[in-house]
Amino acid sequence: MRPGDRVVALARNSIEAIVAYLGSAAVGASWSSVAPDLGTQAVLDRFAQLEPVVLFAHSDYVHHGARRELRERIRTVVDALPSVRVVALLDAGQVTGMPERARSLSFDTLLSHPPLAIEALEHYGFNHPLFILFSSGTTGARSASSTVLAERSSSI
Repeated sequence: MRPGDRVVALARNSIEAIVAYLGSAAVGASWSSVAPDLGTQAVLDRFAQLEPVVLFAHSDYVHHGARRELRERIRTVVDALPSVRVVALLDAGQVTGMPERARSLSFDTLLSHPPLAIEALEHYGFNHPLFILFSSGTTGARSASSTVLAERSSSI
């Protein structure tokens, strides 16, 4: 991951997702995420606009009391996004059956790397895109905007 890369997540609200976001922000990547109960096409409609290089995901989620598996959806999303080079699960294990271009990592593998020293982190300007958010799409196709724009409009 490098400054300016787009990183996406198909993730529950969890400590692991926050850690993944903070790590992405620390290296200057832009983050966008969707809830795991969003349909595959809706995920692709959003993420395809970004050409992400990393996908963070949970392998399952609970919806209305039922546990739902996400590994097949993760494979479908990665197959449809040729820019994805790394798939990192935020919970146990890895995703098998990934295309050759996409390496699958476990969260434990990511945590085993030594942390970056604060002094080694680059400082980014106010206009550096940190999040990429999407409109609801009620008036047409969902479109992405950076938080700089969203934050300015909400404070006016």
